[in-house]
Amino acid sequence: MDTDLECVFDNNPAGLGVSHCRLFSYQLVRAINFIHTSRIIHRDINPSNILVNPDTLFVKVPSSIIVSRS
Repeated sequence: MDTDLECVFDNNPAGLGVSHCRLFSYQLVRAINFIHTSRIIHRDINPSNILVNPDTLFVKVPSSIIVSRS
């Protein structure tokens, strides 16, 4: 079951390790690049709207924040 990135931050009060930060950052940059390359407009990208699978550590940008094509 996916959780949001804000919950991941809340459950790790000491902070995430460097490897997790790099992994999440890399996946988010790739996802946003794909969205922009596809000429899709997004709204409200913040930690509570980014989904993370705790088993695989895959990051997902939900389609609910996608508005329309430009």
